[in-house]
Parts: sequence; structure tokens; C-alpha cells
Amino acid sequence: MHQVKSTLVGIPSHCKLFVTQRASLKAGIICFNPDLPIMKVFSAINTVGATLPYRGKNLLVITVYCPPKEDLQHTIDELENCLMIPHDRVLITGDFNSKSPVWGSDIEDERGRQLMEFVLSKGLAIVNDEDTIPTFEGSRGRSWVDITISYTASLENIFKWGVDVEPTNSDHNSIAFSLYTGRNPTKKKNRRFNLEKINILSLRTSLFKEIGNRELGKDVNLDTEVEEFVSRIITACRNSAKSHLAFPRKQKWRHFQLSEVKRPGGSLTSTTEEALQELLEFHFPSDTLQDSPAHASIRHQSKVPPHTLDDPLFTPAELEAAVKSIRNKKAPGPDGLFGDIVKEAYKVNKPYLLDLLNAYLSKGHFPTNWKKADLVLFNKRNKKDTDPGSLPANLSP
Repeated sequence: MHQVKSTLVGIPSHCKLFVTQRASLKAGIICFNPDLPIMKVFSAINTVGATLPYRGKNLLVITVYCPPKEDLQHTIDELENCLMIPHDRVLITGDFNSKSPVWGSDIEDERGRQLMEFVLSKGLAIVNDEDTIPTFEGSRGRSWVDITISYTASLENIFKWGVDVEPTNSDHNSIAFSLYTGRNPTKKKNRRFNLEKINILSLRTSLFKEIGNRELGKDVNLDTEVEEFVSRIITACRNSAKSHLAFPRKQKWRHFQLSEVKRPGGSLTSTTEEALQELLEFHFPSDTLQDSPAHASIRHQSKVPPHTLDDPLFTPAELEAAVKSIRNKKAPGPDGLFGDIVKEAYKVNKPYLLDLLNAYLSKGHFPTNWKKADLVLFNKRNKKDTDPGSLPANLSP
């Protein structure tokens, strides 16, 4: 990581980045996989921590930098506080500026003794190979000050640990290792369709086959009818997809960076699931149905049909205008259909869609499946400490 006038540079925009509170950046965690549900749970002057799911457990990853002229005990105190966050496994990496034969040094200094006492008191273990090349090589000499620490029970899952001899822009050598995670999960198939990813001629042929002759029967379950209609459109899209569909363009707004959330009582969430639940409750509070008299009256009135004439049925011209107003690139909801796909489906069977919408209007019912939406959270800058750092957006069909 590089810093230019207090600004980090060289970090890809899709990466998630968590750093310490020190003005001059010395330590941080970068997540290059935008789909990994990692969450920052701790940040102090010399220490930053994040949690992520690991083999059904909660893994706490901590990165540390302790300057050589600062008291190591301050950093150890930060580690103590970070380790109080609920977790099942822990992985600590960092530059402690401490020396000990346990991780390769010829001597043990006071800082090395302090660090070893902390490691042993917490039931931790040093991952470093004591016979490795130095982790630091600069004008002041060479030393072994960069250390990897883990629980003893996790050592068997850490392999290929080593110091990289390739040149870097730092006087520290890179350290790399692998963490066994089990089998690779099966990648989810892309479920978002627009004309950029579709063979248009094939789509029109497939749409006509799926919905071209479809008619609305009498006394049908309208929600089931809509579900079947949308399913057939999705089938037509899949049958017409171009070969590169498996490599969709990354959407930066989907790479939401999640941090710990403060609960109303003052405590902090410690897992991704807890943070998401707290965000949902903050933005969409649960309706306990414990209404005031005024609210109860509004609820009652909303269920009483108004004493007015029914709205007239939609006309073909109204439906045509509504479809034309749909933006082609509007972010899709759970069905994954962009606006340009909806327009193509409409052209194939205009009478059916008009009959379907008028049937809903006549019954005074809104399609149940269309009440569902994908919730997307955007990172919010300059947030208050008591305000979750996110803005919600609902993507409906």
C-alpha cells in the first residue's frame, strides 16, 4: 500500500480495504475478492481486525504494525481488546519490531520476550519458519520482525508459508502462505440478462416459442400465472445467451464494504449476519402491530373499499407508453431482467400482457412476486457513529 498526501493509491476500486487509525498508514487489510463476506470489526492506532466465514467458523484476521520506538505493550493491549471480539479462529500478521530465535532472530530482545509471553498466554503459536531468510533487509541491516501468529489448532490448515525473495517497493520482503478452506464452492450462474449478453435473433425466436401464443385463461391463479410468465422469459434468455455470459462485467456498486454496526445498547456486532440483521432493523424496523389509535384507524380504513367508481381498464396505448418509459439499463430486481429484455417480451405478445395486468386491476390485487425486491446497500461517507454507514436501495422487478 502507498500513501500520497494522506490518500491511498494503487488499490483497485473493487477491493475492500480496512486500515488502522494512524494518520500515516502502516497497516491494513485488503480483500481482493469482492464476493467474500468480510467485515471490519476493530480499528486502533496500530491494529485493525476483520472477520470472515471460514469452514463454518468465524475467522478473525488481524494486522499489526508497532513502530520500533513505541512501547510494544500499547500494541499488545490493542490486540487484547481485538481478541475480545467473538471468534472461532484467529490469524495475526504484522511487523512487531521484535526479535526472538523462535521466528529466526539470533537474539531475543525485551520486545521479543513480551510478545512471546502474550502468544503463550493466549494459547497461540508462531507460524514463521525459524530457518527462513530475513523479512527485513534495508540500510539499517537485516532482521526477522514480520510475524504470523495463529491458534495451535489451526496450524495444520496453514501451508506453503514462506518469505518471498522477489523485489518489492519496500525494505520488507513479502510473506505468503495458504489457508486450507476445503473444496472450492460451486460458482453461482449469472441470473441477470440484458441485450448485451443475448443473441437478439435467437431471443426473439425463443420468446415466441415460450410466450408467443400464450393466452390468459378464466379463473386462473394470477400470481402463479405471473411466475410462469417470468420463468418462460428467463428460459428464453438462457437459451439465447452468448458464450461469454459466465464472465459478467463487475458492478462496483455491488461491492458493499461492511463494517461493524453499533447496536442501540452500545455494543458492536461481531459477525456479518449480525451486522446485516442490525442494518435491516435500522432501515426497515419491524412492525410490532402495537398501534396508536390513529395508526389503528389508518390500518382499518386501508382495508375498506372506497365508495368510488372502479378505475377503467388499462388501454393498449397506456401499456405501450408505460413499456416505452422503462429504462433499458435499469438495475433489475430478483428476476434479473433488464428493461430491454422486458420490452422484447412485450413485443412478442402484447394482448396477453394487457389482459394479465387488467385482471390484476379488476381484482384490486398487486402481483405478490412483484412485492419482493433485492436490497442493495451503498457505503455512506461522513456517517455519525450511531448511524449505520449505508444507504439502502430496493431493486424491484
